[in-house]
Amino acid sequence: AYVSLDSVYTVAPDEQAVVLRFGKLNSTTMPGLHLKIPLVDRVLKVSIEEHSLRLPGGAADNIRAANDENDTLMLTGDLNTAGVEWTIQWKVVDPADYLFRLPEDDRDEFARQLLTTVSRTVMNRLVGDYSFDEVIGAKRSDITHEAREAVQKILDEYKCGISVPSLQMQRVTPPSQVRPAFDRVNAAIQE
Repeated sequence: AYVSLDSVYTVAPDEQAVVLRFGKLNSTTMPGLHLKIPLVDRVLKVSIEEHSLRLPGGAADNIRAANDENDTLMLTGDLNTAGVEWTIQWKVVDPADYLFRLPEDDRDEFARQLLTTVSRTVMNRLVGDYSFDEVIGAKRSDITHEAREAVQKILDEYKCGISVPSLQMQRVTPPSQVRPAFDRVNAAIQE
């Protein structure tokens, strides 16, 4: 009875499954009902739904406190500082690479840490290539586009099975210490 129950498995619509036969990669299966060889095949399921990560805080939908401002500060090309926040949409596109390249303990947490480190590195480099005025305005969409491509390129080199379909800059602000002066300059320009 156990053998007949262990010969069928179901993959949910938001999952893919990696089938290991005698511990070696055999196949990747899509959502639906599937057969496996009992006691020989092992099925590992991976969520392929899209996840959101708000950075530099690290968690989706996190609320940033004023004292966390230092986490967002980056040096611009004209040696000013800007508070930069962005959101990454990510998902698993190659379940086998995701399972075998990331540590087994908590893959999703490791993936978030990897995305945080890679995207911070890329954003620091790109923001440092432009002046504060360009980062806050004219070049913002260019930086966003370049950042998504650079993050994806690094993830592809790691062969970790993760795709970044979207990276969006959320807020770019001057540091709180100079914000009043920045607002006065903007008001004078508008007058």
